[in-house]
Amino acid sequence: MVKILHTADLHLGAGSSIGGKKRVEDFIESFKRIVDLAIKEEVDLVLIAGDIFHTPRPSSTVFYAFAEQTKRLFEKNIKVVAVAGNHDVPRSLEDKSFLEALAEYSDKMFIFIKRPRKVTIESKEGKKISIVGIPYLNPIYFTLPDVRDEIGYRRKIRNTVKSLLEDTDADYKILLGHLMTEWATFGSEKIFVGDKDIRISNQDILAHEFDYVALGHVHKPQSRDNVYYAGSIERIDFSEAKEKKRVLILSENYGKVVPTEYRIPVRAMVSIALAVKDPSKIMQDIYRILLKVKNINDDYEILPPLLKLKLILKKGMNINIKNIEDYIRDKVYCLKITTEYEIVKPSDIKLYSKEKPLHELIKTYIKKLCETSFDLKDLEEELTREALSILEEVNT
Repeated sequence: MVKILHTADLHLGAGSSIGGKKRVEDFIESFKRIVDLAIKEEVDLVLIAGDIFHTPRPSSTVFYAFAEQTKRLFEKNIKVVAVAGNHDVPRSLEDKSFLEALAEYSDKMFIFIKRPRKVTIESKEGKKISIVGIPYLNPIYFTLPDVRDEIGYRRKIRNTVKSLLEDTDADYKILLGHLMTEWATFGSEKIFVGDKDIRISNQDILAHEFDYVALGHVHKPQSRDNVYYAGSIERIDFSEAKEKKRVLILSENYGKVVPTEYRIPVRAMVSIALAVKDPSKIMQDIYRILLKVKNINDDYEILPPLLKLKLILKKGMNINIKNIEDYIRDKVYCLKITTEYEIVKPSDIKLYSKEKPLHELIKTYIKKLCETSFDLKDLEEELTREALSILEEVNT
């Protein structure tokens, strides 16, 4: 029976704004767990849909960690096919990457697809699996100075897939790509690609011609028809804090390959905003927060968590942040504390006196409004003058 594991967006070597290099180990450990699963399930093949590393030139430690895990797969006769993601390739397509070196010396156990091409893999039972690989094609190559050539880009994708599909003789056909579809919902990856990515449709990649389409690039797990995003293997930042992470294992069933989702444990992320009412009781508030964090009960949430704590203070309130950090730090994996002052809404401003003349009340109101707003602090005189001018016009 054919069995294939689909994963993507490993981002090995990624740190984060909270935890920095400490987070690198989380990504490596997550990949180790995926390799454990592949070996346990005795898969024929592992597909990686791009972004193996977070940068084209990973550290020797990170590259060694990846090579070490793929070696475990090779020893079990499990091949790996990967396409290049936008994080994987050097700026120049002519420069060699570490992944190309691994492919060259792995005796065809690791196949790295840097340019669109087709490869055929034979399962342990002799079934032929044809893989059409479409790496990340930077839309900048299809952009003119003033025109975003979306039509040209989508035509290029469609013609490339069509050409690679010709004369394909296989039991199963799979497209492996690092692409952005028009229906996908994405999050933290937008930081890296911005709005430059051109979205394609399922028709552009001729999805109906394949038994399964294995995609990467979008970190949130999702699917439509036979097109699946495996999602990233770890939470990249707090925008992914509530996302469940997974891999997919395809199993042969009556002439079809059927995907089954396998959740993978990832580092818990907790983000809390605390409005401080009484500084003398803040440690009690912190203690309650830590109790809540400690009581997370989910086998797929790795503890201790990353904690992002925002303290909302009233104007003039002073808090000893270092004391709070010292109290919390050994109880969480990584910690970041920020502070901001409570925003006073114009409707909350009280003028207190009803006996003052209207023009005095207006001046007092504008003064207090400007004191509570950073954007208005330099406009008090101008706003007062305009307001009094309007009042004078009304009275005449």
